[in-house]
Amino acid sequence: MDTNIERTWTSHPTSTGIGVDNGCVCAHCGLRSPPGSAQGALLPDATVIDPQDRGRDGRRYVTACGNEHLQVLIDRARRDWVAEQLWFGLLCRASTPAAMRGAPVSALGRRAGLSPEQLRRAVDWNSRSNNPRVTLPGGQTLPKQLTLTSATQNV
Repeated sequence: MDTNIERTWTSHPTSTGIGVDNGCVCAHCGLRSPPGSAQGALLPDATVIDPQDRGRDGRRYVTACGNEHLQVLIDRARRDWVAEQLWFGLLCRASTPAAMRGAPVSALGRRAGLSPEQLRRAVDWNSRSNNPRVTLPGGQTLPKQLTLTSATQNV
């Protein structure tokens, strides 16, 4: 995932539908910026998996009340990026179509566009997380550990 930051200085709708022209709530301090003064950026965010548009995976648009708060948000996004978290989200999305019910984890990894190594690291990341999933959203049981060999086979 390219973690380059795209900054915008023009009106851009946020996920709440509030545009820059109406003033936006700063994602850092929570204060509303005066109309026309908000700054925004498209930031890397491994928690974002769009159900319909794969082009939106791994990034989110934020607004800030000024350059200083925007820079704090950019620095935090770069620091918090975890590729394995994104890959696990892609695996979860790949598990949900009815045609994938009962599919082996290796097939889900291929459907998600993951290499065997990415799949192994995503499953390992989940198993080490504070609240690991034991099943994917599609009902498939997750192994506690996935070897590189099993990631390429019908697991």
